[in-house]
Amino acid sequence: MSKMMMLGMSIEDVVERVTAAPARFLGLEEWGRAGVGAPARFTAFEVEDGEETLPDSYGNTEAIRRLFEPRCTVVGAAVTPAARNTAREQQSTSIAGGG
Repeated sequence: MSKMMMLGMSIEDVVERVTAAPARFLGLEEWGRAGVGAPARFTAFEVEDGEETLPDSYGNTEAIRRLFEPRCTVVGAAVTPAARNTAREQQSTSIAGGG
């Protein structure tokens, strides 16, 4: 999501493209949107200033200065703390997991 915003997409467009648009594509219109009487299924996040260098699909790196930071996920009445995986965490998990 942070990469999409770095490329110039608005926060609203980013959220639409990672929630409602994929749900529509998969035929899950009831997912990816909030409404009265609809089951709760969402991630609460903040957009924060920061800096992280991330690779693109060609291996080039870009410095991202505005980051989506997930805070919690909500499914029904269950609220679970959430956090963004950083490249360092993914690498150490891969190494620890033998991959």
